[in-house]
Amino acid sequence: MNFKEYLEKLQNMSEGRKEIVLWTIVAVLGIIMGAFWVVGALNNVQKISQSVGQIKFPEIKTPEIPSVATPTEPPNQAVEWKIYTNNEGNFQINYPADWQEVFVNINNVWDTVAFCPLIDKSCSGINQVYLVSYKENPSTVNADSHYLGTQNGIYYYLDSFPQTDEVMFNQMISTFKFINK
Repeated sequence: MNFKEYLEKLQNMSEGRKEIVLWTIVAVLGIIMGAFWVVGALNNVQKISQSVGQIKFPEIKTPEIPSVATPTEPPNQAVEWKIYTNNEGNFQINYPADWQEVFVNINNVWDTVAFCPLIDKSCSGINQVYLVSYKENPSTVNADSHYLGTQNGIYYYLDSFPQTDEVMFNQMISTFKFINK
């Protein structure tokens, strides 16, 4: 049967059969077009994955961050360490017994406590540790500052001078805690 005869036969069919033939043709064409779309999409995905595999990313070297050393033995708090408690900020931290606490006034700071050896009465020497608290998250902080936490919207940091004994400083960090009153 040639195409002309098929069209004449189609014209003589009932309307219901014509609709069935039409929808069948539409469905077959849709399946064929869908198959072409899937094959094209798969080819594009394969090309993209090959291109991504050829990208050479720059090597980024990150600075090595020293971890906070935990003391091998906890400090003997009865003999070697004192406890500083701040009832307003609801926190406490331990510091060496031969050190003192001195309040220091620094701009934009809510509360600052300096810890330093007893021989340095004003904590003006190079061997000292600062516990600093800010009312707002500070936009700039000393790169060596250690973030201790946030409580009631106050941000707490511990900072020291480079000459401060690192083991002692890390022990102080390990003793900082918020207290519930």
